[in-house]
Amino acid sequence: MHRYTRLSILLVVVALLAGCGTASAQNATSHPLPRALLFIGDSLTGGYYATDQTHDYVAHVTADLGLPALYLSKHYGIRADEVQAEIQHGLAIPPARITVVELGTNDFSGYSLVGAHTPEGLAAFTTAYRALLGEIRHVAPSTRLVCIGIWHVPGDTNDLHETAGSYDQHIASACQAAHGTYVSLEAIAANGAYRGPVGQHTWLGLNDGWHPNDAGHTAIAAAIVHVLGH
Repeated sequence: MHRYTRLSILLVVVALLAGCGTASAQNATSHPLPRALLFIGDSLTGGYYATDQTHDYVAHVTADLGLPALYLSKHYGIRADEVQAEIQHGLAIPPARITVVELGTNDFSGYSLVGAHTPEGLAAFTTAYRALLGEIRHVAPSTRLVCIGIWHVPGDTNDLHETAGSYDQHIASACQAAHGTYVSLEAIAANGAYRGPVGQHTWLGLNDGWHPNDAGHTAIAAAIVHVLGH
């Protein structure tokens, strides 16, 4: 075969393969995500301590946006590294049009349902949190990502002498790197009207005076809906 003929055939094959690759990439990015809100969080996402489930922040956000809720995590005391570990062991992230991540509070405080109450440490938390956002982007590259700050006043410090504000800063930075939008809970958490009263009866037991109450959940929802442009 003439060398020019061989060269022409090679160029045609390369062009066809490139076209197929481009089409596949377009299909992967243009495929519409399910009309849903995915929530990945701890006890705040689980509705502690709204009087009932219709008053928690998830219920308000889904009602305002007209989208159903999906959950990857809403467990009391869960940390970012624990969610990431579950994903590494096969927990699937459901793709959704909007993804809300509300983690970091227990990493900062050290609260845990099992083992010693020891803070995660800012460096380890940041590594796990960034890895989690990367997993979300891998599953749903076009999801609208919202990252919620921790439920603590920024001046608070943990047993490692780390400030709550430093965790918020790292969450905001990781979120920006993942092309998401950060929502601070600083002003809401600092407002005493958004907590308690201690002992109030709720669907999850007696209010502990620390988690958000109905008004606090409403304020959290309003902050999320605001950044989503609704």
